[in-house]
Amino acid sequence: MNKLQTTGQSCPAATIETRSPSILGEGAGLIFAAVGLVATWHERWQQRRQLERLDPRLLRDIGLDRYEVAREIRKPFWIA
Repeated sequence: MNKLQTTGQSCPAATIETRSPSILGEGAGLIFAAVGLVATWHERWQQRRQLERLDPRLLRDIGLDRYEVAREIRKPFWIA
């Protein structure tokens, strides 16, 4: 304990940094989030294209009709 801490005073220079530095830096979390978002959008786009190619028999099996499929595939990829 230093002299400032024992007297109840504080000094910015005496403050110890408790966070551990990130190897990738502060923006790494944002980068990973952005990559995850783009991956989600791509997966959604692919699923809608696959849904568009299903024949009516398979659509009935999963409980959808052509109207519901048309509505789903018209959605932009960023909308769930």
